[in-house]
Amino acid sequence: MVQGAWVQGMLLSSDESPMDWQLVLHYRLTSQFDRIPAQPNTAVAEDAMRWGHQAYFFVGRPHPYYSSSITLFEHPHPEDVAWFVTPFDTGGLIHGKVVTAPELDAAQRVELIEKWSWHDDGYLADYDRWVDASFGAAEEYVRAGVPTMHLVEEIDLSQNTDFSWTWEGRFPATRYTDGEIHPFRVLLSSGRRRQYFEYLRQNSILRADERAAYMRWAGSLIQEDVSPVKAAQDVLCERMGGS
Repeated sequence: MVQGAWVQGMLLSSDESPMDWQLVLHYRLTSQFDRIPAQPNTAVAEDAMRWGHQAYFFVGRPHPYYSSSITLFEHPHPEDVAWFVTPFDTGGLIHGKVVTAPELDAAQRVELIEKWSWHDDGYLADYDRWVDASFGAAEEYVRAGVPTMHLVEEIDLSQNTDFSWTWEGRFPATRYTDGEIHPFRVLLSSGRRRQYFEYLRQNSILRADERAAYMRWAGSLIQEDVSPVKAAQDVLCERMGGS
């Protein structure tokens, strides 16, 4: 498992986004997850699970759809953040987009999520066994290989996309102010670094006395690339000592 690699991303363009991508990125980098509203389908799933609003991540890999922006975070510590990990997309399961065999009713889907949710590093042993059986190497999971089996026997790989087997991390979408959440790299498509900093200046997102320090810090994290997905995959595999 890529310890520390929790991943969020954005598409190159999305008409469904409730706010500018620059603002979403800023709130993620500054741990203001409470200021990023849930999409309608996500809110329905959260109501079904009685979680409240959550911030969601892919664990250990970027999704290939993340064409404009990918942010990599260190794995949060259990004593700092009430995080959970699940070996599939929970919202997709609630809405029936993750296909099961046999088909489950709404209550059974909730039970399956509860059964397969971890709040400690105990999930790593199950992850490692699954990777060994399904991919042969963790790099294949990172680089969008196709598994031969699912850890959860009720999920039918033959009828599902990679949302069904990409591990999900989540924690309450609140504001974290004591350094509990640590981004360590931001991969942006070409030209977006300048767009991000210009947006911050033009919209007075930061106070004048904090702007220079913030931009130096954010600038140290940002890397532009024609393919943010491949660049993120390279970073994650390098952290594992792979290729």
